[in-house]
Amino acid sequence: PSAAPLFSVYIPLQNICQAMGPTIMLPGSHTGDAHQEFIEEWCNSGDSGSKTDDTMLQQWPHYECTGRTGDAFVMCSQTLHCGGANTSSTRRVLLYFSVVGSG
Repeated sequence: PSAAPLFSVYIPLQNICQAMGPTIMLPGSHTGDAHQEFIEEWCNSGDSGSKTDDTMLQQWPHYECTGRTGDAFVMCSQTLHCGGANTSSTRRVLLYFSVVGSG
């Protein structure tokens, strides 16, 4: 039997601009094949440390989740994602939670 789907919801508690380091999501990366490709390309490449996150984001389609207070971003929890660098003087505050579907 397959596992019940798990979704994560991110809700900004203030307006999130680019300088605040928005959450970066890689659409379509939730599959086993995408995870295997990621592991082979970025984790087992044999040249550890030479590939940067910026290089990866140039090669993978991604979405930077800027938004207004109360917006909601929903993703499959297996989707590859990360927080961007906050270069502003403001702390980024989000509410997030996960929800399990009914398999």
